[in-house]
Amino acid sequence: MRRALATRINKLEAARKPIVRAPCVLHVRRDETIGDARARFAATYPDAKRGHSLLIVPERVRTPEDEAAFDVAFKLQQERSLAEARSMRPKESD
Repeated sequence: MRRALATRINKLEAARKPIVRAPCVLHVRRDETIGDARARFAATYPDAKRGHSLLIVPERVRTPEDEAAFDVAFKLQQERSLAEARSMRPKESD
């Protein structure tokens, strides 16, 4: 009995290798091919299962004008969402 408990305690207290989960999105840099990106992924996550499904997303060049346009569009979308949520709130009766 004591031996079984000691074995269990040792297993629980033993240092374990942390679990590293491989991402599902692979960003392909502008200066590399998809094959290079997959090789970089395999080097970074060697424990990933073979046939791991990846969503391959190419990198886009963003200019300051693109960032500003995104900020404006995002703010407008947030304002519309808040206005819709406020309009759906039930009115308090006196």
